[in-house]
This record gives sequence, structure tokens and C-alpha cells, in this order.
Amino acid sequence: MKKYILKLAILAGTAALLQSCGTTKAQRTVAEKMANEPAIANEQSLISKQKDAVESAPSLSETQKTQLVELRTSAQEKMKDIDQQSLKLRDILVRNLVAADYGPKKANEVRVIKNKLSKLNTQRFDITLRSIEKAQAILGHQIRDNETMMNNFLERDFDSRGNR
Repeated sequence: MKKYILKLAILAGTAALLQSCGTTKAQRTVAEKMANEPAIANEQSLISKQKDAVESAPSLSETQKTQLVELRTSAQEKMKDIDQQSLKLRDILVRNLVAADYGPKKANEVRVIKNKLSKLNTQRFDITLRSIEKAQAILGHQIRDNETMMNNFLERDFDSRGNR
């Protein structure tokens, strides 16, 4: 049993070291790409750019291209409602903040608005993450992510001595 735990600890330590090295390199690579990426004027420009990238990708099948376009459309529809709610809340928020009769009642309303905005942002983030996961599945990338998940599991559940 101790040998098993020791082997597991060594595996976990090695996986953690490799993942941290890979993560650091990935972070540098993403930072470089962000620095070199030109500014995107608006949401429509981003949509157009993404559509062109999907349509011109030679490694994608027509089915994959169609699925990715449908995924993007679905995510956009879900986000439109969230964006509309957010715009309305921010409008009410500003009017409350500058109201001549600002007091405890308006302060409570501001607190409620902040909470609602926070929940909307969480919903938006969840839609984005689910869309990324669905895109990875469409493209067959989930296998590599499963390996990462296993490495994270080993890192989280065992300390450096192999103890839970």
C-alpha cells in the first residue's frame, strides 16, 4: 500500500511540475498573442472575424463548421437577453445613484442591482465556458482536457507525500 501511495505521489508531483511548466509557457504565449492582436472595434467585427476563421479552416469538416456556427448563434441568442437585462439594470443604477432623494431605500435598490448584475455576469461567463466546452467536443479536443482534469485531480487530492 505504501508503495502504491509513493508511486501515486511521484506521479502527481511529476504531473504537477509538467502542468505548471506548460501553464507558464501557455500564459506567456497567450500574453504575446494578446499584445500582437489588433483591437476589435465591436461585437459585429468579432463575429465576422470568428466566422471567417471557421469557414476558412481547412482541417474542419462541413459538419463541424455547421455545428460551430450553430453553437455561436445559440450562445449569442442566450447572451442577448442577459445583455438587455444588464443594460436596463445599469440604467436604473445610475438614476438611483444620482437621485436627489438618495437614501436607505435607494441604497438597498443599488445593492439589489449590484447582486443582479453579478448574477448576470456569472450567467454570461457560464454560457461562455459551456460554449467553449461544446466547441472542444465538436473539434474532438476533450481528450486532452480529460488528461488535464486527471492531473488536476491528482494535484488536488494528494499532498506531496501521497496522503489524501
